[in-house]
Amino acid sequence: MEITIKNNHRTLTKTDGTEVPVEDGDYVKYTALYYNNPNDIYSLNSLETAFVGIIHRCRYRYDTGITGIYIKPLYIFIDGEWNRIVNLNPPKTKYFLYPHLLMIPPHSFSQCYALEYLHTCEPVSLADYTHITREFDLGYFWN
Repeated sequence: MEITIKNNHRTLTKTDGTEVPVEDGDYVKYTALYYNNPNDIYSLNSLETAFVGIIHRCRYRYDTGITGIYIKPLYIFIDGEWNRIVNLNPPKTKYFLYPHLLMIPPHSFSQCYALEYLHTCEPVSLADYTHITREFDLGYFWN
């Protein structure tokens, strides 16, 4: 699995050969963690679930190139249905949980809880989710 630049656009090429556009502003459906008790920093309780989000930017290292992508979650699949996330704020510290950082495994140390779910990314149309009215509050996340 790798992220490369093809025709001036970032592309994730999965191990099965599937290509997913991962340019800033692209929408993807992916698996990641919902931290259901984020205020307890000693036991980050989490639930693996589906999200729909917008790619915010890539994570780049000068020695290895593009190693991952940051995704701002917009929708979360909880309790058997999709919910619109209503209170996601930009991080104010270098230690943050959201936006999600999905990285190519194995990844090196990261100060933002890197996740190895990059293989779950698939392109989606945001129009398929705009009808969702149920709102979801992520809670306080060290912002």
